[in-house]
Amino acid sequence: MISTFPDNSIPIINSTELHPLDSAVDIVELRKAICLLEGACQQLCASLAPPIKLLPM
Repeated sequence: MISTFPDNSIPIINSTELHPLDSAVDIVELRKAICLLEGACQQLCASLAPPIKLLPM
């Protein structure tokens, strides 16, 4: 994911300045990285959740 950002200029989360990638039409590598992170987050949440929260009622 870091290689997606030219010159390693990863914006900070509360930045209000536009980044060159903000105006990019579609960056497949970035979209794939975001999907991977979302999946990892869901897996982590499912792994840490108490079993009773995962069982259908």
